[in-house]
Amino acid sequence: MARKSPQKTPTAPAFSLISNEKLQQMYLSMLKCRILDSHLRRSSKSSSSKGREAALVASTIDLRSEDAVIDSCGEGVVTSFLKGLPLSSFLPNLNKSHGKIPAAKRKVSSSEVIESAIATGIASAHLAKSAESIAVAFLSYSPGVSAAARGALLFSITRKLPVIYVYTGKEALKSEILSSLGLPVIPVDGTDVVAVYRVMHECAVRARRGTGPSVIACDFSAKGTRRDPIRSMQNYLAAKGLFHKDQNRPDLRAFEKEIKQAFKAKDAISPSRAGNIFFV
Repeated sequence: MARKSPQKTPTAPAFSLISNEKLQQMYLSMLKCRILDSHLRRSSKSSSSKGREAALVASTIDLRSEDAVIDSCGEGVVTSFLKGLPLSSFLPNLNKSHGKIPAAKRKVSSSEVIESAIATGIASAHLAKSAESIAVAFLSYSPGVSAAARGALLFSITRKLPVIYVYTGKEALKSEILSSLGLPVIPVDGTDVVAVYRVMHECAVRARRGTGPSVIACDFSAKGTRRDPIRSMQNYLAAKGLFHKDQNRPDLRAFEKEIKQAFKAKDAISPSRAGNIFFV
């Protein structure tokens, strides 16, 4: 007598943290960041955010209006846009004479060395006024390299500040210093917007629950090869059947027009800044 094979129990569809709509939204935001960066470099010679679109978009796309963004990476204009500020409120006020300092003449200032301390202070002041909000601080220098910075990080840990430090610097993060302080460090491929989004989501949930700060360490040269985050996202969407050439062309044309109009605007209010640190 033939033995009946056991019936397979239908498996429930796996829960997806990121909807197809969210994926498309992130891709479009990355394209807009690349376009905005191109205009900024032509008009003001500002620091470029090219190659860091995945980290910037994934870290800000789900922030609430009461949340804060502190950016000391020279990309404050881009994060201001991602936070939702209208372009006309800050683009016209860019100092066109402000640009990159030649590497041969550049010296690391004390404000850059302790940027994590400054970011923590701004975040603490903001969070004291806004309940149930979080702060995202983009850092270009490895946090904790100075005594002042370590003191600030310890302050954020002991007070359980809902701060997420997103490291987007070029040098290797000194994670052993942060680990010794008891600060969670989560490494992630900085060119993978989906990976950064998942890590950011977990850190944000943790922060909003009052667990305390954490560090997202973005690596932009996975396996020693620098990848273009936008091209990587195109490949990801294509594999899911979600990428269609020129699908975002109308939105991007409208965005280009908005940028040109913003540069022509005369009366505007710039976002709050502390030195070279943008706070929005």
